[in-house]
Amino acid sequence: MSPAPAHIMLIHRPGLAALGLDSGELARRAAGLPGRTEVRLIEDWRAEQLGPLPEPARIFVVGPGDPPAALTSYRQRLILVDLKNQMPWLAGEPIENALSLVKSVLAEAGIEPERSRIPADIIKQALIIGRSAAARVMASVLDRAGIKYVWAASPDGAQPEGGLQPSLIYQRLVSLNGFAGRFTVRFETGGAAREIKAGAVILCGREARSVPAVSGPVKSVSLADLERTSPSSLLEAATNGKPGSLVFLAGPGQATSTHNMRRIMEQAIRVGQETKAAVYILAPQVKVAAENLERLYGQAREAGIVFLRTPDSGPRRETWPDGRTGFKVFDAASRAELLLKPDLIVWEDALEPASELADWAANLNLGLGPDGFLGPNNVLFLPAATNRRGVMALGPARGTDADETLAAEIAGVLDEVLRLWAVEEVEAGPLVIETGRCASCLTCLRVCPHAALGFTHRPWPDPLACQSCGLCAAACPGRAIKLPGHTFEQGRARLETLLARPRPAGDFVPRLVLFGCRRSAVEAWRAAPKPKQPVDLALMPLPCGGNLDAGLVLQAFQEGADGVMAAVCHDDNCRSQAGGPAARRRVEHLKVVLEAAGLNPERLASITLAPNMGVELGRLVLDFQDRIKTLGSAAA
Repeated sequence: MSPAPAHIMLIHRPGLAALGLDSGELARRAAGLPGRTEVRLIEDWRAEQLGPLPEPARIFVVGPGDPPAALTSYRQRLILVDLKNQMPWLAGEPIENALSLVKSVLAEAGIEPERSRIPADIIKQALIIGRSAAARVMASVLDRAGIKYVWAASPDGAQPEGGLQPSLIYQRLVSLNGFAGRFTVRFETGGAAREIKAGAVILCGREARSVPAVSGPVKSVSLADLERTSPSSLLEAATNGKPGSLVFLAGPGQATSTHNMRRIMEQAIRVGQETKAAVYILAPQVKVAAENLERLYGQAREAGIVFLRTPDSGPRRETWPDGRTGFKVFDAASRAELLLKPDLIVWEDALEPASELADWAANLNLGLGPDGFLGPNNVLFLPAATNRRGVMALGPARGTDADETLAAEIAGVLDEVLRLWAVEEVEAGPLVIETGRCASCLTCLRVCPHAALGFTHRPWPDPLACQSCGLCAAACPGRAIKLPGHTFEQGRARLETLLARPRPAGDFVPRLVLFGCRRSAVEAWRAAPKPKQPVDLALMPLPCGGNLDAGLVLQAFQEGADGVMAAVCHDDNCRSQAGGPAARRRVEHLKVVLEAAGLNPERLASITLAPNMGVELGRLVLDFQDRIKTLGSAAA
């Protein structure tokens, strides 16, 4: 059911004058639009200028680029008609463009699905899972914060030292059901089953360290072994008292963390100071992006430590006739290959994914990063977030071995737990599912990257778990799912209004439509330099690139667009992790459809952007416009 058409329009006269618009004419013409109750022309945002604003009304602000501070108390009912950012991208008569933007926002608001709020009913108990020092620290932090928790640990792995100990020992983590604030976790415990109710689940895992194979009589030790031992005694045993040489083997097969690079360089300097050995550090890259690490790198170089870069897979190994292992490494300084025959090899004991992590990912519907740890390689998911709200990973479950990183993860977990505990009400319908259209095909459950949909006789969204990305709505074959603010009907109304504007007279200016993710493309578009040549670009904001609707793209061409662009996040900078790939697949499919319909598929393009790529977006739009100019009007 659509909300009552109680609309008040506040037209900011100075804001419109700065855009070259006659505010009086716009107010007069807006007064005749359906669905509004009043139009007010105002000079500034003082209370006496605003006048009384009745509670049931929604308020449309026309003119400035951002909602004014004076309307903060009305923010839930505030709808901005952003003329400042959109007008420069629309060719044609300014007053017609401004009126079209006002009409499009009114049309979208007039068919907004109604939403209500319900109690959240949060279970205020956390569940820590794992046997590691990180789990113990997490438990102590929750204990000090006065947060109730259960700590479940498997019988294998090192016993956490000191203080608190696990309260539940389990053989297997079987399943995790429910959503943020109301999870049910099932364990096997010695032949029996145990269920734990929790509002948040914190996966800490157990430590597993890499052990590379170093064959032959050459002596090898782990970095941890060297830290606990005298390097002199190790080398003397390997070289019979001769100076010898020592190789630190860092990161074969994976990048070395800054924490481990610090350990390696500290031990290399120590070996150099205590022995006369030649010391080499072999690593795919030397990471120094941590406090004082670049200074430590300089100290190591001054101490005579030789750094040699290796392929990501590690250095090429050689076996000498005496059976000893060595390495063949290209030295950039001498531009030649060096043959290293060390007396002692120190291998980096890097964290590697424990065997349980793959099972956890499968049983708990979690994503694994490319390194095999929980959580994607995506800065937006730091410090401890996973693809499911309320489920967090840290320490060995995340691949974290640095104290400062672990501290940030634990602080992030505590913040998220406190945020969840503070939720009292949630929107009953972050999505609206029309049961008459739903065929129970479960496409929505399969495509949801956040595991935010439940199913009884029909799918239903969980208000806390749903992150309103809209991937399910775009993928639903029956259009049964509506994302308020971004429904198909609202998108069609916006397209129809913006593309019905009169075309400018004179030279052909292609009419373009940009479907853009609000977190990347829309931010880049706001920051983009305003075009210095005529551009006719209508913006269609998306909650996520994966919400790109094939029907709306085709609708854009039907309404008169000459070209359409889809602008989404880079794959590793997307909050849903699935938005970019889903959008690209849809674009490639639509190109086939366009070609079958007689339109050149070059009229449809997809690009990726970060929020700070405004200049790049402006260039890409102009390049696309030039391409469409060569193709001519789509209606021809």
